[in-house]
Amino acid sequence: MRIILLTIFLSLFCMTSLWAGDFRYSFYSDDSAYYLKLQQDGFNLRFRVDQDDCSEIKSAAVLIKSSSRRFPFYKVQSGSSRWPLLPQSELSGKCWFEAKVDGLDLNRPEDNFYLLELETESGQSWFFADYVSSIMPLARIVSWNKAKDNWISLGAFGSTPVEGGGVFFKIWEPEASRVDLFLGTSTQAHAMLTDSSKGNAKRAHSLFYRQSGIGTEYYYKFVKQGAYENLEVANHSYFSEIKVDPMARKIRYDKKGGFHNGYIHPRAVVAAPWNKTWSNVAGNKKLSGKTSADWIIYQLWPLTFNPDNDNDQGEYRGTFKSIAKKMGYLSDLGINSVEFLPIHESRFKASWGYALDSLIAVESTLGTETELQDLVSSFHQRGLRVIYDVVINHVNNDLLREPLSPDRMYTKFFAGTTEWGPTPDYKKIIVRKWIADCLIALMRDYRADGFRFDATHAIHKEHKDPQIRSFGALMLQELNALFKSLNPDFYSIAEELPDNTWITTELKHSGAGFDSQWNNKFKLFFKEDMVYYSSNKRNVNLGRLLGALMGYSDQCSDGNWGNCYEERHYGSPKKAVSYLGSHDFLKLVGPIVRLVSSYKRKINIDPNGQPLNIVNPRKDPYDPRGAFSLIHNDYTHAIGKLSYGVLFSKPGPVLFYQGEEVASDINIANEWEYMRVNPVTNSPTQDVDLNEFVGDHAYPWDYHQLATIKSRTQSTETQRLFGGYHRFFKDMIAFRKANPNLSEQDAFNVKDLGDGVIGYEVASGSNHYFIVANFGAEKTGKWVKFPVAYSGKHWWKEVVNSSNRRYGGLSDKWSNPVYAMEDRSQEIRLAADTFVMFQSVKSADIGREVYLSGSFNRWNIDQKLRLNKVEEEVLGCDFEVEHSGEFEAVVTDSDFDWRLGDSGYQGLGQVAYLTSRADAPPFKMTLRTGKYRFEFNMKTFQYRIYSR
Repeated sequence: MRIILLTIFLSLFCMTSLWAGDFRYSFYSDDSAYYLKLQQDGFNLRFRVDQDDCSEIKSAAVLIKSSSRRFPFYKVQSGSSRWPLLPQSELSGKCWFEAKVDGLDLNRPEDNFYLLELETESGQSWFFADYVSSIMPLARIVSWNKAKDNWISLGAFGSTPVEGGGVFFKIWEPEASRVDLFLGTSTQAHAMLTDSSKGNAKRAHSLFYRQSGIGTEYYYKFVKQGAYENLEVANHSYFSEIKVDPMARKIRYDKKGGFHNGYIHPRAVVAAPWNKTWSNVAGNKKLSGKTSADWIIYQLWPLTFNPDNDNDQGEYRGTFKSIAKKMGYLSDLGINSVEFLPIHESRFKASWGYALDSLIAVESTLGTETELQDLVSSFHQRGLRVIYDVVINHVNNDLLREPLSPDRMYTKFFAGTTEWGPTPDYKKIIVRKWIADCLIALMRDYRADGFRFDATHAIHKEHKDPQIRSFGALMLQELNALFKSLNPDFYSIAEELPDNTWITTELKHSGAGFDSQWNNKFKLFFKEDMVYYSSNKRNVNLGRLLGALMGYSDQCSDGNWGNCYEERHYGSPKKAVSYLGSHDFLKLVGPIVRLVSSYKRKINIDPNGQPLNIVNPRKDPYDPRGAFSLIHNDYTHAIGKLSYGVLFSKPGPVLFYQGEEVASDINIANEWEYMRVNPVTNSPTQDVDLNEFVGDHAYPWDYHQLATIKSRTQSTETQRLFGGYHRFFKDMIAFRKANPNLSEQDAFNVKDLGDGVIGYEVASGSNHYFIVANFGAEKTGKWVKFPVAYSGKHWWKEVVNSSNRRYGGLSDKWSNPVYAMEDRSQEIRLAADTFVMFQSVKSADIGREVYLSGSFNRWNIDQKLRLNKVEEEVLGCDFEVEHSGEFEAVVTDSDFDWRLGDSGYQGLGQVAYLTSRADAPPFKMTLRTGKYRFEFNMKTFQYRIYSR
């Protein structure tokens, strides 16, 4: 019942427009450095409400429990330099209040409990109290009867530098009889002071230590049953008394990876308070999600995107600074969002981010916190959003000294495990607060515009304990409500596998409140249906793709998953991020050009002897050149362009992984596959080789050079393939940006046209597009009925053809430059594995210069027998025959690459027809010496020749 009531409460919270004039629904404060500033003898505290609710607050004060003293709040300016600068979204349209509390002893935590009293103009008193059942601020504004037993314990968890000097340390530990703090290399124990008795579920221990400061290393030890708790933390053989602060902003290791696994002697480090002067505050307005309906997301692995040796250790790795060097490239590519794979501190130097030791500390291998802030600022200045990957289920419980084992499946932080990693105990309010505090810090400190949540199904669906599942679901709802309260345009993405429409149902309708989820149905078409596709076997079941284009998920309508008679609709294309390549796709399957290639060589590189795909085929020890040619050829690149053409034309946000735009052929391997492992204990026995791991996974910038820079050392064939591939990506991204309203409705008129061909329509405002995608063999001429256009437009113009020379094709003979008429079948050319897009236009034309050329002018195009408009739908030209005879002719472009030829009818002075079939022969005519006019009707495909 409590979960149901809280869900209803969250729904009400999200309907704030209905509660104008009730300050509780816009009230916000927390214990971060942005709202709580500790002094040596007290603290400064501030809160804010919406400007429209400001006049409702008659007075406000901080109440100190031990002394009954009251400290009043006063209205202040939001952008005061005395506080770290908040994101613009949290500053705009707010009314701010601040109070100063003094006369406290920070080392008497039992005396420093406080409440906020808030009196309205109507005379009603409310109290802002401690967390009880929800992490939402609204749930903490209660009557006196509920507040009197829930006073707030002073200070944030972690280590907080205090104004005037010293550091305030605070950690959650309900069961230990004593918690000792150790500073630097000293073995002296400093006993922490507790705010409540043993057994209190929210019991905290704190200590204000004047002699410590920024950069101080520290750790804890817990006294339980008369001795320091000593738990197994590494390799089934190493035990440690050291406890690491879960809210540490920095972690320092004696050694990462390998046998020690980084956990022999880790220490937290006191970090400086954030006070960055962001240069993009005004520019943030253009990042609003309301200004662009589509997200074009570039998934970036910081360690491998642009690795170099320009770092403090001289190691080959990517860093925040090295990413910044490619800022121009990313901007030029046309994307509008970058999603970082997890950037949190990890147990390895070489990691893809899913073995994290913290939800708040930034991976030191990638650079400093300031360098990350500078990088994000540069992205924002270029109008690029930044999304961070949130990996709650992969937090390392061993580093937190909360190890799980068959005999110990429930701990302070964790409630057992799923196949996706240790499960936080979502039933506990402090655990949910820990997660929320870390993510809100990520939003503010590094200016996140969105989060992508990893494996949300493991949070709310897969644990065996129904209470854990229920509270996991509640936490997702709470987090999304919090994010929106801090930034209404914040974008949250769920990786929900299989898909679940509850995840993207709005909070006010009791859903999880995510803006979108990864489109598993769309991805599975490429992962499962295309896996057996080959140049000699071009047949594939298109059903799943057709359903995905129409907006269906892979969730059964009856609520189950599996073989569905009917699948649930997402409700809006904006609610599903479509992709066919991502870190997971490349880990499990591989890039599309490699998936459909005949390169299947495997080599045993797994320390456990399991056969693994070679990560980088250019390092194939047997035949790297052969591997390259098997993966990169006209067939594989055609499939790649076709696949991404469908991706970028599908309504809804899109995502692709770094390097896919240059036909990358690199798989992703887990860092564990790069170390020796003891087969008995399954423990690592040597470190990951950073240079080898990064070298194997590095973005293929040489492929980008093939695509953009002509080189004498590379064949024109290779440059053609890569140059065309990259150009196709850029053009399709440009198409998305030119059609920002594409995601207002799903693809419609989606049809299986037979022979491996599908057709569908999409629209953006008055722009109307018809796509024909051929997953089958080449079709020199296929009859396709063109849809009825709208907005007074009656013709269809080919605007993209993935088989053309522009995109690396060998010729343009597969193009369809003659505009097609609506509501009529027309023969079109389709190369094998090709993507063709038509746009509706008002008048007929031919999309290139065409000429009448034949044996009567010795096939000499230089005579400029160019066809020009004679009437609205008729093209014509005049020509002269010098000698009587039988002649052949075609309508052709200047390269004779494309042409219109004989449809089987002929005859001078009578109606005859041309055909656009790619294999049509020239049409024949008998002409006497004289002057003639040739006319071609684009509407009927009739032509005639008559004397002038």
